[in-house]
Amino acid sequence: MASIMGFLMYSWVLLPLLTANEVPRPCVLPFTYSHKAYSSCTADGIQNKRLWCATTGNYDRNREWKYCALTEYGGNSGGQPCVFPFAYKDQTFYSCTNKDAQIGRFWCATTGSYDKDKKWSYCADK
Repeated sequence: MASIMGFLMYSWVLLPLLTANEVPRPCVLPFTYSHKAYSSCTADGIQNKRLWCATTGNYDRNREWKYCALTEYGGNSGGQPCVFPFAYKDQTFYSCTNKDAQIGRFWCATTGSYDKDKKWSYCADK
């Protein structure tokens, strides 16, 4: 009985605290919704007309989604906009990249050189 109570305590009290800082899953583009392919966020099928995207390749099958971020966010530069081109590991990037990203999230430098300044944001969902 004690182990059941412990499990309930963990799942009801501690689990939300542990997952509160999770980074939202990125849009998967293209994705399928109502048997149609979308290569960017859409307001189709939603009453409030906010842009959304699937977080898997097939919304029809998985029903996983999120509202789209319209501007850069997170990172260590307070959501500053991307600067293109930018340098990272002696490479030049002309668009957002997921190179070396922990969970595949696309990011960008917010100065001309991540190598020099180490400033970045997650990219807005396109």
